[in-house]
Amino acid sequence: MFFRDFRHQIEPDEDKQRLFLQAARERFYANLSLLQLQLPELAEQLRALQPSQYTLTCDRSGHGNCVHQHSFTMAWPPAAFEPPYGFRSLEGAKPVLIAAELHYSGQQLVKQLCQHPTPFALLYIPSLELFHASLHAVDWLPVLHNTQLVVQLESHVPAAKRFSQDLQTLAEHRVAVEPACFAAMEENPEQLAAERLWHFQQCLQYNHDCDPVLRLHTHKYKWQHEFRLQNLLIEKLRQRPMPSKHGFTTLILCGYTPEILSEATEIQGLKRVILLTPHSVPQQLLRQLLDKKVQLYMCTGTTSEVIEQFVQLIHQLPGKALWQCRVYQADSNNAAKQIRQNVELELRYIVQPAMGVRRCLDAAHQVSAVTQHLITRRTELPNNPILLLGNGPSLTATLEAIQAGHAEGYLLVSCGTTLATLHAHGITPHIHLELEFHSKALLELNKDYLAKVHLCAPLGFQHGIRTLFGSHSSFILAGHAFDELVPGLPDDTIQVHDAFPTVLNLGLALFAQLGAKELWIAGFDLAFVNHDQHHAIGSIYDQQNPQHYFRATGELLEVTTIHNMKAHTKREFQFSALQARLIISRFPRMQAYQLSPGLDLGARYRESIEPYSGTVRWPLKRWSLSSAQVNWQRPQHFYRCSELFAPLATATAEELEAALEQHSFKLSLAKLEHQPAVYWSLSLRRTIAALLLRLQVGPLTDLQDAHEAFQLMLEDFIQAEAKI
Repeated sequence: MFFRDFRHQIEPDEDKQRLFLQAARERFYANLSLLQLQLPELAEQLRALQPSQYTLTCDRSGHGNCVHQHSFTMAWPPAAFEPPYGFRSLEGAKPVLIAAELHYSGQQLVKQLCQHPTPFALLYIPSLELFHASLHAVDWLPVLHNTQLVVQLESHVPAAKRFSQDLQTLAEHRVAVEPACFAAMEENPEQLAAERLWHFQQCLQYNHDCDPVLRLHTHKYKWQHEFRLQNLLIEKLRQRPMPSKHGFTTLILCGYTPEILSEATEIQGLKRVILLTPHSVPQQLLRQLLDKKVQLYMCTGTTSEVIEQFVQLIHQLPGKALWQCRVYQADSNNAAKQIRQNVELELRYIVQPAMGVRRCLDAAHQVSAVTQHLITRRTELPNNPILLLGNGPSLTATLEAIQAGHAEGYLLVSCGTTLATLHAHGITPHIHLELEFHSKALLELNKDYLAKVHLCAPLGFQHGIRTLFGSHSSFILAGHAFDELVPGLPDDTIQVHDAFPTVLNLGLALFAQLGAKELWIAGFDLAFVNHDQHHAIGSIYDQQNPQHYFRATGELLEVTTIHNMKAHTKREFQFSALQARLIISRFPRMQAYQLSPGLDLGARYRESIEPYSGTVRWPLKRWSLSSAQVNWQRPQHFYRCSELFAPLATATAEELEAALEQHSFKLSLAKLEHQPAVYWSLSLRRTIAALLLRLQVGPLTDLQDAHEAFQLMLEDFIQAEAKI
């Protein structure tokens, strides 16, 4: 349950952690010394055990807990919220044996066994590793001194169902255990509600991931100076508690529970609650919010409908609302989890834009360094079916089909890292499609090989790599922070809508707009079948540890594949699959088929490619492109972002507040007024202002390390501007 994911409750003091772990080790061997006398084989197992799933730690209250190494969640609830055990009635008879399943840390079970001592205790242990942790965290000596343990290790059969059979087995071995009773853990709804409320309150104080501005940058451009500066400021803030009673004006609740919704009305300084839920909310709860004069916004429906409403809403809020908000998943169901992850994704592109200022400046240089050949509304495709190739695990079967000659007559289009895989298998595509501005993997390929391929890439794609291909073309990404601000492009240049977040979406949208009649999708699984198999096998991503995404995002979504198999995916991949379905539904004349057995992309599933009798005529004589040489000086464009950031170094709190309150500069206005720098820099300026206000230290010049990082960022921008 999400409200038991309290990684922020890990004790931050390293000395306290060290002392706790030393005491835990001593406690473990003390417990083991008595267990050795009762169950020597089990004691040897525990002594030799090397934990692989959990890491023992100390929480802020000084109690032991375990962090799951995959999901990074805590294995046990806070000690105060561990439910007690209740005994089945024996009508006054004192039991000789008590049976129970080990739940959580075991502290409640030890407490009950001490209060009701018996000669025997039948202990069901679902996880030997968690029992190992329990012996570190809990003192079992009082039980081991007075009670003989009988242990049943991991089993798929519930303990309550095995109890009577185990009693019979003990009787057959002439162990007198009657009368006996089974102790079951008693989940108390009131206690569960109290735990939910506790976690909500603690999150607002300690869980920095609830604040979208304080989420560390983990993407591939985190080495750039602007992201280094932000991460430096964020790390400073993550070392201290967040203001729990003030400091934010907007609360975004994904799902709800009555106690959390009621508690939200008591938060000092809260102006608005955005409630995102697929379920209806009782009017009584809503009145509580309204009575407190808190603005309430509700987005309801399916997950996609909720997110669509949320995106429309955030553009209507005051300028600084998203820089002063908290996000909390207030329910444990999968719908609330998916809504929260999508909300975090949407906010990331606003308060922590992945594009970045430096990348925009680099792209401005790249687009002007070489003549651009733009795809237009006059550009025609051959009539052949198109085979769009991604780099997922299912690509292997399609590669075998291509090598066997089954794809003759198909226009082969490689996407992203797939080109390296095709090169390794001796397959040359007709077109290579890129969504990124740069790809190191392309530099490692044979130049003669690239000379046989047509590159189709964004305007800002690195010109040095672009010219390695036999020919190249560009397109405009509609609504993109960079593409729509490039000056001097032909009026009939095609604008590709819904091209994000992955190159799959770009491929679908681009070829659909170019009038493709039949499109086949292969190698776009967008899911992990298991933690050892990557989504992009054979690519540069596959060289990373599969746990990379767990560490970067903290969690993965559980999804169902097109064959109803359980799998995991990143929120970006699920969003990509959703966008793919929307694109395909918008172009009903295009017949779309998917060969990938991963997520449902909205195309008809086929196990293998179908033969096509025609041949591919490529390149086309009528592949009509419009050529343009981009010149940022004519008409004059303001692209010097460094000038806009310089005042932040000495800004007062009032000036930082003013920067935060600045209204969003619309893309259309930036285009009309020839001011791309204002649009590119606005989000970063507001984020830096928000971080400095949270630090409450005065001007940036008061923080030596941050000021040095800020100056390096400005110098970096100035150098990039000089190239344009």
